[in-house]
Amino acid sequence: MWEQVEVALSSKGRLRILRALAKSPEPPTKYALERGTGLTPVELRRQLRLLVKLGWVEELPSSPKKYRVNVKEEFVRRQAELLSEAR
Repeated sequence: MWEQVEVALSSKGRLRILRALAKSPEPPTKYALERGTGLTPVELRRQLRLLVKLGWVEELPSSPKKYRVNVKEEFVRRQAELLSEAR
């Protein structure tokens, strides 16, 4: 678990994505995440793929695809809550 935490939280881009997802009342699209995080489309896709692979983010089956924090994982949910409260 610790290795997963290190990977997920060791990037400013991934932290920005997790915070944006945690603060969003509705699951955002990639485009909304680009605007909310300031990441380039290529970097956002790369970081999202990793977060989805780790199980920290869920890719919803919609068109266009939307994303949300994996709230089924208590640890991930708690980290997202902390990030959304950070100013």
